[in-house]
Amino acid sequence: MSTTGSRSLARSLAPLADESLPGYLLRLAHRLDRTPARLAQLTRLVTEPRGRAVRLPAHLLVSLRPDATEAFASATRLSLPEAEALGLRQYCDVYPPLAGAGLQDGRVLQNPWGFSASTRYCPTCLDGDGSSVQRLHGGAWQRQWHLPVVFACTLHQRLLEDRCPTCHQPVNAPFLGRAGLIPNLNADGLHPLQCRNHPPGNAPAVRRTPRPPCAARFTTRHNFVPTADLAPYLALQERIQEHLSTDSAHPDGPSYFNDLVAVAKLITISWPAAALSRPGTSPMDDALAEHITTLQDQAARRPAGQHGLTMIGPPPTAAACGALLLRAEQLLNERNPQQLRAAVHPLAAAAGEREPLRFAGVLRRQPMSESLARALSSQDRAFLAAGRRKHARVRLLAPSREATRYTATEVPQIIPTAWHERHLEAFTAQLRVPSRANGKHVRRAAALKLVEMTAGGTWADCATTLDMPRGYASTSVDLLRERCPGDATWHLFQSGVEAIAAELDADPDRVDYARRRRTLSAWSIPQEHWSELVHGLAGSLTRAQVRTAASVLVWTQVTEGEAQLSPLMREGGTGLRVSDYAVIGREINQLLYLTVRSQRVLRERLAAYAADLAARCDRIPSLTADPTAARP
Repeated sequence: MSTTGSRSLARSLAPLADESLPGYLLRLAHRLDRTPARLAQLTRLVTEPRGRAVRLPAHLLVSLRPDATEAFASATRLSLPEAEALGLRQYCDVYPPLAGAGLQDGRVLQNPWGFSASTRYCPTCLDGDGSSVQRLHGGAWQRQWHLPVVFACTLHQRLLEDRCPTCHQPVNAPFLGRAGLIPNLNADGLHPLQCRNHPPGNAPAVRRTPRPPCAARFTTRHNFVPTADLAPYLALQERIQEHLSTDSAHPDGPSYFNDLVAVAKLITISWPAAALSRPGTSPMDDALAEHITTLQDQAARRPAGQHGLTMIGPPPTAAACGALLLRAEQLLNERNPQQLRAAVHPLAAAAGEREPLRFAGVLRRQPMSESLARALSSQDRAFLAAGRRKHARVRLLAPSREATRYTATEVPQIIPTAWHERHLEAFTAQLRVPSRANGKHVRRAAALKLVEMTAGGTWADCATTLDMPRGYASTSVDLLRERCPGDATWHLFQSGVEAIAAELDADPDRVDYARRRRTLSAWSIPQEHWSELVHGLAGSLTRAQVRTAASVLVWTQVTEGEAQLSPLMREGGTGLRVSDYAVIGREINQLLYLTVRSQRVLRERLAAYAADLAARCDRIPSLTADPTAARP
């Protein structure tokens, strides 16, 4: 929209502190003795010619387009910063739900927790400060009253009102199913503090037939809660105001509101399971229980397949919303990971059982901190579980350890024997079926758990990270679950792996095993190096299969991998065994276990060669370089 040739209004008003765009329009229209519809045309908020129906979309409350902001500022004689400050967009960095609401890229995004076209209000604030301007036109309709998380006035120590005292409808109630920035735009002669809602009753037979507005004043107090009951809610509102401050970044960042909204949704879906943890003791709790019960009744009557956002949206009343947010914050105040899990995991279990589709939607779309995702995660005998529904797994697979310095690339395919002996021997000894293979399965499962701790995911996801076939991982996990006597023994496994994780964190010289695997993905001992390695040894060791077997052994020592998973034992890109897999396996066993001199000497030479190769893998500048191109 071009502002060329635009005319400024003959008179204007300076915005009040924290004033919203609709509140400013109402006060300015009152001062100019114009209808809000006409003022919207004069300030170029709308382009409909005079005489046409005017509607201000609710998304204008978030922000105007840049050209519309410029035109509005020019017409009202405001600076661009003053015009922009009338919208909610300034809160996007501190209140993340707003990022998914309003007009963006030509689309109107709906997020019930972002903002509400209707507004709560404090009658005392609307009475004004006694100045001549506010005596004439009223106090500010504040921006933050449109945010669902604002339910109380900390200045006047009271709950906000959420309905007209006469027509008992929300302020700015939708008309004919549509919510706008200001209702009844063409009604004239109304004060900014008078209700513009259409009184309840039957709609007119002719759609365009106007009905008189309610016109009740909003300065009557009727949302009364005893001071003793209100104290914790006012304290919560003060904390929320601190997080909403745009003057300085709060240390909790956006995770505070993300987690608050996530738990509020889970409380609503899992009700009454959430109610059992803390029975209602105040009118606020009663309001919350009534709100959720009403929602559940409406959902029961809704046709199958219809899942509206209202079920997980914020309560419209200030009392119910304050009670819901206080319960959510109290659950999140458990800073210890175990306590937080004990507090919120029952909500996830009840929500998943009661409303699996809505619960999955919350997990899939609702941002939350890693600590909350970790607390909500389901575990199946030491490993994270994805759940029965594929789409329910997205948010419940956060790293299972609170913080790690090591990364998934620094975990070997199978943990070294020394780690197993130090930390997991006691667990292995408790397994029901004694077997020499138990140690291998424990070492493999421990590697999977170490990846889960730092990267998250199910054991199958962790196997992919380790370049391990799912079948290998499944065999070990299933075998341990079958042979483990009970939860106490699983605790030995978890504490043992935790000790290994602590060692990894403390090690300043951690190895990037994933890099080594990629570097050696198409490698075998070069012929010239092999000739040196077998020089002076039995002639039978010069065979091609022995060279391949020796290459596999070197690969296992460099990467801490399993011989069966070496690229030389698998067809490239398919994961299938090579044709002479069994032959190479026999040669590997002979190299490992025969005690004749030639095998002993070759084992010693291969160990030294592997140590040298590992050092060169870590030094080479790129993963495509040949680690054996030059030897020191």
